[in-house]
Amino acid sequence: VSTQSTWGDPKTWISLRSLADGFPVIDSTTTSRTPMASPAQYHVIENCYRFINSETDYKLQQVRWLVRSIQDVPCAKRQEWFMSLIKCRRRRPISGDMTTLGQIFNCSDELGLVMKRAISLKVIKLLNDKGIPTIDVLNGIPSRITTAQFVSRLHGLGIPVDVELFSEVSPPSGVWVYEDIENLLRCTQ
Repeated sequence: VSTQSTWGDPKTWISLRSLADGFPVIDSTTTSRTPMASPAQYHVIENCYRFINSETDYKLQQVRWLVRSIQDVPCAKRQEWFMSLIKCRRRRPISGDMTTLGQIFNCSDELGLVMKRAISLKVIKLLNDKGIPTIDVLNGIPSRITTAQFVSRLHGLGIPVDVELFSEVSPPSGVWVYEDIENLLRCTQ
């Protein structure tokens, strides 16, 4: 990046250079100001960079920005790419599906995220109306549970939910791990 041009136009603000001998300019701007991204573009850029940088702690709105930018990529491909990326990192590898980032591996678009949040809030409200702490739902849950078993557990607590509705937001495998249920019931981000 150059703030003063040593090649050609003196108004060059940013230059893209080759690593070949002499660093020839491939492309450059000729304006006196750097182009500014809109707030939406900025958020997408920032969260895509965080994804490429293997970051896993996202707030709900940050997940939405990221999903908007990669919604054309199938969920399985997203996860495969991310897992191959974290294998190359020197930091301790953390599986993205065990974090708030895991939502992008289960929801293909922003509508899926909104639907999952709506179901989460509905279940939380029903639990609160009955005076059942969310920890009671988590107590005794095995490490892996199918959607039907999870819905059956909620029915056993007196929470009327539809298995078809839960199937829409369940993990692609149809099997929930403890963290999936914990994230669904937390729904505070």
